[in-house]
Amino acid sequence: MPIRQTIPAPYAQKYDYKSVRDGCAEFLDGEYAYLISSKWFQSWKDYVGFDDGDLDHGYTETREPTSLDNSGLLDEDASMINGLNIGIDYICLHKVEWDTLYGWYPGGPTVKRTAIKSDAGVIVEIYPLKLHLLKLESGNLDNIRENEYKTVS
Repeated sequence: MPIRQTIPAPYAQKYDYKSVRDGCAEFLDGEYAYLISSKWFQSWKDYVGFDDGDLDHGYTETREPTSLDNSGLLDEDASMINGLNIGIDYICLHKVEWDTLYGWYPGGPTVKRTAIKSDAGVIVEIYPLKLHLLKLESGNLDNIRENEYKTVS
């Protein structure tokens, strides 16, 4: 289990995270994006007063979030659930943003995806191509047997 860092006060978390986030640009081709549950992220934002402007009240009426929880993004095979929407179900973070939040609230699982170059620019490939390979013995199509499979990412 990861060691939890000392968690700063809510207003300090807000400013620490904002300073980290402000140093991030658009994703670059080949860079990893770390997905985080929008539900968990919103609970953290409510706790630290992230959307409250520059108010430094130093307290919050919202409960501190539990460990970072991305379990709602994955199915029982640890694959991304089909049909999830960015901004509604998850958001994409740069590694430094993920490391900051994960350091305060270890949990997971870690869900990372690769940014790729496309005609629309660089995008995060949320549902990477998966290949299922079957081995045919002696060219006999009547007796197809599955030996093993791997996910290519």
